[in-house]
Amino acid sequence: MPEGATQINDVAAVVYKDAQRIYYVGMWPMYSHAEDDLASFRFIAAQLIVSGVCRQCELAKALGQNRKRLERAVKQLQEHGTASFFE
Repeated sequence: MPEGATQINDVAAVVYKDAQRIYYVGMWPMYSHAEDDLASFRFIAAQLIVSGVCRQCELAKALGQNRKRLERAVKQLQEHGTASFFE
């Protein structure tokens, strides 16, 4: 994992750098968003969960997020798709 990363699980981590959050899967940066970009955060979190990279409980614990909020984001992605986060 990258130096200074917050471990989500054995394969995923997040790095906070220059007001950005960068999400790594293995050693590869997969997603990033500005720290204050809630829509992108919700989409990326849901995508990580739906794709099986991490479990909801792992993400909630690592990032200090409410599990219900993550659950709603997953449901939104599954029922309404990516565009619904940015409308």
